[in-house]
Amino acid sequence: CGKRGCLEAYVADPALVRAAREAAAQGKLTSVAPDELTVERITELARAGDETLQEIFAQAGRRLGVGIANLVNIFNPALIIITGEGVRAGDLLFGPMRETIRRCVFDGLVEDTEVVVQEWGDEAWAWGAASLVLQGIYKSPVGFTMSATR
Repeated sequence: CGKRGCLEAYVADPALVRAAREAAAQGKLTSVAPDELTVERITELARAGDETLQEIFAQAGRRLGVGIANLVNIFNPALIIITGEGVRAGDLLFGPMRETIRRCVFDGLVEDTEVVVQEWGDEAWAWGAASLVLQGIYKSPVGFTMSATR
């Protein structure tokens, strides 16, 4: 998003790649050239045991966990569904996220909220587009005002 402080700026794929490139520039990541750092590559290297990249994912997961914990503390939802292209990181991201949620959510609320990580497939984009079309077709007439014609 280009802003500061929002989860997107710290947790999304571009933020993970940016953090990996910063680590490479500091000499903490020598297993791959900085221009070869893509989200797919850093995920692969983190799963293969690169501790620097594992910590980048863990830090992002903890930040995501704090954001979700705040939502739970404010709204007390029964269900939170996380999906998107970033779910490919799996437990690299979501293990630390879940630990942080358990640590930061008020007593009693964490047991009442289910957090589901939904696998991302290419059809998700089509479902979203189809839902917009269906929303327009089945739009409720409640609140609809007709303008008077002369």
